[in-house]
Amino acid sequence: MIKGFIVIQEQGNPAYCFMQDKVSEDQELMVSGFLTAMQLFAKTVMTPEADGVRSVSLSRTVYTFRTLTLHNEKREDVKYCFALLTDPERKNEYLAETLEYLIVSFLGYESGRFDKALRESAQDPGAFKTFDEFVAGILKSDWNAIRKKVKPVPASLFQGILNGLRDYIPVEQIVSLHPRIQRIGPSYAWLSDDLPENEQKDLLNKIKQTLTRMYGKGVYESIAADVLKQLPAKASQRP
Repeated sequence: MIKGFIVIQEQGNPAYCFMQDKVSEDQELMVSGFLTAMQLFAKTVMTPEADGVRSVSLSRTVYTFRTLTLHNEKREDVKYCFALLTDPERKNEYLAETLEYLIVSFLGYESGRFDKALRESAQDPGAFKTFDEFVAGILKSDWNAIRKKVKPVPASLFQGILNGLRDYIPVEQIVSLHPRIQRIGPSYAWLSDDLPENEQKDLLNKIKQTLTRMYGKGVYESIAADVLKQLPAKASQRP
């Protein structure tokens, strides 16, 4: 069972916190501080997992976390730790997949509004509370059904195509397409920066050529059409 999902700023302050059992703001800060310290410890002592996700079991909780770097309006690095808290009974092979699904869904929520908010210097503490309903829905659902049938809502056409590539190209190859694309977990990748329109178009052409070479014509167009169906009209016009 999922106990919580937390997004923590590099300094240790929680940007978003969903806990199955209600906790106070002081408890949120305590958990965030603990996870930040654990993250620093893992960087210096532990060997990274192949999928970029780390997991530590303590007492009655398994802490699975992943650090991502985004870039703000000044092109400065902004680091966040995304943490999933679960019962020890949950099957370990699904922890990384569950966490990356929540990360991609969080960053892409409401046409990428959350992704933009995380990049801003000043943040509204309640900016992400609407995500509570989404996490609560995950808790009530069959994870096996979700992971096979429900795709994360894309933040843009470009990110949706990155999401769709997981069915055709290994994540290692997706990350190698551009230095700003970083691995989230076993199969998803995220663009850490807003690329200029011409650079995005060049990268999309590169992806199209790669898919055509590997699978023939029509695969890229099929992925793009599927993404466009999920996007609001305004977002679908992005490169």
